[in-house]
Amino acid sequence: MKRHFLLYPLAAFSLSCQRQAPENKKPEGWLENIEIINKEDPVCLTKTTEALNDTARLGVSIYGFCSTECKEKFLEEPEAFGIH
Repeated sequence: MKRHFLLYPLAAFSLSCQRQAPENKKPEGWLENIEIINKEDPVCLTKTTEALNDTARLGVSIYGFCSTECKEKFLEEPEAFGIH
């Protein structure tokens, strides 16, 4: 039963992230020439090739995210997403 208790908040966050991802209102091509090292948002697993709306530099690497919400969650604790 405890497993389900932990899975529901995670599933709710993932679904809300994808539904609430802001539209890309930046000029066309704004994020086009940025080389990111991930093909999926490490937080919600949205493909960054389809929904790249924000980036963050961690060390020498640039990570792409579907939303600012996912970026902030990642930057709070990158270790939780397998980044050391």
